[in-house]
Formats: sequence, structure tokens, C-alpha cells
Amino acid sequence: MTLEQARALIQQATASDADTAAEALSPKKLAKDDTVWLNLTESSLPPAIAALYAAKREADALAKAARMEFEAAFRAVKNPPAGKVFRFGYNWGKLSIGVAADDGKPKGGSKTASFDDL
Repeated sequence: MTLEQARALIQQATASDADTAAEALSPKKLAKDDTVWLNLTESSLPPAIAALYAAKREADALAKAARMEFEAAFRAVKNPPAGKVFRFGYNWGKLSIGVAADDGKPKGGSKTASFDDL
């Protein structure tokens, strides 16, 4: 995808026809290999979109604070084995936890476990 094509898609996405824009920007249309990323300046956004983006950033900050509080509370109740640390993952709306060496990364495939298994 060329820069001009990406700009055309962005223009289409800001058009009033949301269905057409959503279709144009769907993952099926934009293959990972064809993605051209552009950094947008917030000041260039239309006011309604800028307000929604500001709300999204505020929600991100609240989510980060909640995540930090959750992880601290979890660690206050459950201690990992000696020399190990807990690492948390939240992909695809699922809570994942890894137990890793203090200086390492979690190893092994994903397994289902309960809080009491730790």
C-alpha cells in the first residue's frame, strides 16, 4: 500500500459514511504486510474525534492504574516461589500469569490454572 492509498483510506475513514470507512479499514482490507503507519497530530483531528481520543487516553490511564492496583493486590495475597516473580498478561480479554525467574521471562505454553493453583 502506498502512502497515497493510506491517505485515501484515512480520508474515507473520516467521511460521514461510517460503514464504508469501517469496511475500508477492516483487517481483511489492510493485511499486516501492507500497513503503512502514520503518526497523526492530535490538533489535526476534528473536534468530535479529538474529544473521543481524549476520552480513550483517559480510559487508558484509568485502566493502567486499575491494572497496577490489581497486580499489587494479587502480589500482596500470593507470593511466588523463592527466586521467582509473577508476570501478568491480558491479551484477548483473558488474564494470564507467568512465573519466571527474577531475571527471566515466562517459559512454556499457556495452561489453564486457578488462583489457588499458584
